[in-house]
Formats: sequence, C-alpha cells, structure tokens
Amino acid sequence: MKLNGSLDFNSVERLWKERKSFFADGVADLSSVDKIDSAGISFLVLWSKEHEYRLKVINPPAEAINLIRLFKVSELFEINERT
Repeated sequence: MKLNGSLDFNSVERLWKERKSFFADGVADLSSVDKIDSAGISFLVLWSKEHEYRLKVINPPAEAINLIRLFKVSELFEINERT
C-alpha cells in the first residue's frame, strides 16, 4: 500500500492504524505525498523506532527532507531523494 495525499495532523491518526500495510517491507514510498508536516514526520519516526532497522524513505517531498533535518532524526531513515 502506498501513502498519498497529505501526511499531516489530520491524517496520521487514521494512517497509524494501517501502518503495517504501508511499511510491511520497511519502505515508505512518499512519491504521491503532496503535503507533510511535523505530525507526518512524527508518524515516520514512531514507526522507525518500533523496528530494529532504518525505514527506507523513497521519493520524499522536499519539505519532508527539511523537517527530518530540522528535527535531527536523519539517522532513523535511509532516504532516497526524488530525481
């Protein structure tokens, strides 16, 4: 299952219940996410902290990368930026 639309305060509670289907393979494909805020980053951080390996984040929007750096949580992720 692929994340799409907004990954923000209004969507993370609903998405948290479905997180296993989104990240079953340890990959978060954010190529269809058009908006992400601090709640969205917290969602990814919490998932990553539940596991013993880094969450692979592919095609994140620029604002996701900026927030990950701002909150100094880069070590929790393997980021493959958009090309």
